Amino acid sequence: MVVVVVVSGCGAPTPTVPVVQIEQPAAGASVPVGEPLALLASATHPDAAAVEIAWDLGDGTTVTGLRPPPHRYLTAGTYVITASGTDTGGAASVPATRGVEVGTAAAAATGNHALRFGGTGRDDVDRVKIALHDGEDRSLGVDVGGGDMTIELWLRARPGDNPAPRVECGDNVAWISGHVVVDRDRYNQGRKYGLSLAGGAVVFGVSDGAGSDRTVCGATRIDDDRWHHVAVTRVGADGAVTIFVDGVPDGAVESGPAGDVSYPAAAVPEAACGDGTQPCTQSDPFLVLGAEKHDVGPEYPSYRGLMDELRLSTVVRYPGPFAPPQARFELDADTGAVYHFDEGAGPVARDSAGRPGPGPPGVRPHGGRPPRPGGGPHPPPPPGGGGGPGAGRGGFLGPAPRGPPRCCHFGRRNGSG
Repeated sequence: MVVVVVVSGCGAPTPTVPVVQIEQPAAGASVPVGEPLALLASATHPDAAAVEIAWDLGDGTTVTGLRPPPHRYLTAGTYVITASGTDTGGAASVPATRGVEVGTAAAAATGNHALRFGGTGRDDVDRVKIALHDGEDRSLGVDVGGGDMTIELWLRARPGDNPAPRVECGDNVAWISGHVVVDRDRYNQGRKYGLSLAGGAVVFGVSDGAGSDRTVCGATRIDDDRWHHVAVTRVGADGAVTIFVDGVPDGAVESGPAGDVSYPAAAVPEAACGDGTQPCTQSDPFLVLGAEKHDVGPEYPSYRGLMDELRLSTVVRYPGPFAPPQARFELDADTGAVYHFDEGAGPVARDSAGRPGPGPPGVRPHGGRPPRPGGGPHPPPPPGGGGGPGAGRGGFLGPAPRGPPRCCHFGRRNGSG
C-alpha cells in the first residue's frame, strides 16, 4: 500500500492567539481615591481554546480572571491598566490597555439642585448610568425587583417637550415607546422594567423571565411645567402594579408578570445592542435615567425635563393614597438606593443609601449642554436639598463625543439653571 501525503503551502502554520479587550473600566473612566473600580475583560480565541487573563493595574497590583474583584487605588494619579490573555498552549494575546484617572474623594453635595435632561439621548450620552452589580456579580442596592418594590421620583416637564402619543396598555412592552425616564431593560431578554411618559402621562412596563409582559398606563398628564411626585409600586408575589401621581392612584393592575425581575446575577448580555455594533456590556447591566439605554433608534425617545429625588425601595411603600413627601427622601432599612442630585456640577450623581451593598454612583456621559427651559413663572420646587456622597461601587463613564447639544446637567431647582 502506498500512502501519498500532499502538503500545500510552505513553512510552519500561522499561530492562533487569543484576543482580549477591556470592557470595564470604560475609556475615560475616573474614580475617587479609595473607591472601588470594577474590572471586566472579554476574551475570544480562533480555536475556541480556554484563555487565562492576567491584569496589571498600574500600581504594583496584579490579579487574574475575566472579572476580578474591584480594585481601590490609594493615591491620586493616572494609571494604565493592562490585561493580557494566554491560551492553554502558551500563545499570548496583544495586551489591552486602559487609562484611568484617580482623583481626590468627592466632596459632600449640599446644593439645592435637580437634574436636567435634554431629550436628545443617543450615542450613549444625555443620560445617567448606574451599575447594577459590582465586579463580583453581587447585586447592588439599586438593583430592586427581587420581590416587592417602589420606584419614586420628582419630575417636571414642559408642555410639548415629550410629544410621544399615548401607548396601548396591556400585555405588551409598549412602555418603551414613550419618552424613557427610567430604563432597567434587558436586550431581548426577560426580567426587566421601565418608566416613561406617553401622551404626557406616566407609563410603567414590566416583563418576567417567562415571556409575560405588561404595560400599565396612568391617566393624568404631568407635562405642565410643574413638579410632580411620581411613584410606582409592584407586589412581587402577584405582579400587582399601581402608579401614583402626587399621592393619588393614577393607574393599576391587580396582577401581572410576577416573581423576580431584578437583574440576574452573572447574567450574560447579548453580544451586540442597538444597531448591532455596540457591545451590550456597555448598556445592559445598568439602570439608565433619561434615555433608552441601548440606543436602538428614535422610535424609543428620550425624556426632556427635570428630575429630582430618586428613591428605589424593596417594599411597597404606598398601599393606598398618601401625602407626597415634604422633605428629601431619608434612608431606612427598606431603601435600596436614593439619589438627591444635589451635586450641582460634574459627571457623577452619588447614591446616599449604600445598602444592602454600597450604592454605585450614577455617571452622566455627556457631550454638551441642552437648551434650558424658559418662559413663565416657576412653581415651588419639591422640598429637600443637601445630601452626601455614598460609597460608590461599580459605575461607568462613557465617551463624551463632540457634537450638537445633547447632555444632561445639574440646574437649580427653581429653574434658574
